[in-house]
Amino acid sequence: MKPGRIERDAAAPLPQVWAADRWWSRLRGLLMRPPLAEDGSQALLITPCASVHTCGMRYPLDVVFLDRQQRVIDWRCSLQPWRFAACRGAAATVEFHAGALARLQPRRGERWCWHHQTSDARSHAPKLPAPRRRMEGQAMVELLIVAPVLFFLILATIQAVLLYRIKSTLDYAALMAARAGAVSGLSDSEMKAAFAKGMAPLYAHQTGSTELVKAYAKARLDLLVHGKITVINPTRAAWEEFKERQYNGQYALPNDTLAYRSHAVGSSGVNVQDANLLKIKVTYNAPLVVPFVGWVLGGKSQYLKAGAFESSPLTPLTRRLRIESYAIVRMQSPIYQSNSGMLPGRN
Repeated sequence: MKPGRIERDAAAPLPQVWAADRWWSRLRGLLMRPPLAEDGSQALLITPCASVHTCGMRYPLDVVFLDRQQRVIDWRCSLQPWRFAACRGAAATVEFHAGALARLQPRRGERWCWHHQTSDARSHAPKLPAPRRRMEGQAMVELLIVAPVLFFLILATIQAVLLYRIKSTLDYAALMAARAGAVSGLSDSEMKAAFAKGMAPLYAHQTGSTELVKAYAKARLDLLVHGKITVINPTRAAWEEFKERQYNGQYALPNDTLAYRSHAVGSSGVNVQDANLLKIKVTYNAPLVVPFVGWVLGGKSQYLKAGAFESSPLTPLTRRLRIESYAIVRMQSPIYQSNSGMLPGRN
């Protein structure tokens, strides 16, 4: 890029203005360059140019559009990253750091004449050709740069929709598993079966009872590896504190006449009523079926900077994305010692 300055009508000149008048310098613009000064003393003149984009920029820009006579015809303030701006009839643009135009106060019709800084006294402003003659193909070049990013954003949007569907199904499956645990005394097999039934829609691709049975079988098999149910409440300490001998002679966390029992909080940190609130967490490792998205989240792409995540959000072995869901229901049956192994805490 060529160093120079811009002389303004009845205003202080802009001392450091680089001119990008070659295809490569126009293509690169301010990408991978140090940020411009925020006081407006530094700028970039792009010619010929009638539209700009801020794809890949790390800070917002102020943009001034000039016509062929280098007169101000319009401007844009605080153009955020990943935005576009254009002006009909413009032949050149001057880019500043956001906030510069508030100090410079440009006026429509004001002449901004750029001069190349050389030892030759015959320094002159470059001619600004008509946009339609010299700018043909510029949009295509910019499209080739932006297209991969836009293509990835489209793929990421599709994957996000699929993940939302999985999360909605997982929320329903978590509630089904909690209900099954509430009526079965926290039976591990009953909760897993209900969990698989809730996740079955993700594995069914056709209608009919046969397809439903196949989907349930696929869900049971997949959840053995990629699904997990964790009981958060009640704890083992609460079970040990409030357990009572039942009619069959076995110890269990009582579930009857809770309204008439003491509401005193015990050493476990809860009372017997709160101990009968079943809270579970279900996790599911969701597959990333859309191309390239898994590579990016796995840290195998330059789309994300190093350190964007404390660690990769994908599980190390399966390269799937872990999704969690929670459910809370009130127990409808006592929890016997045979099922107390699922409670958190020491056995």
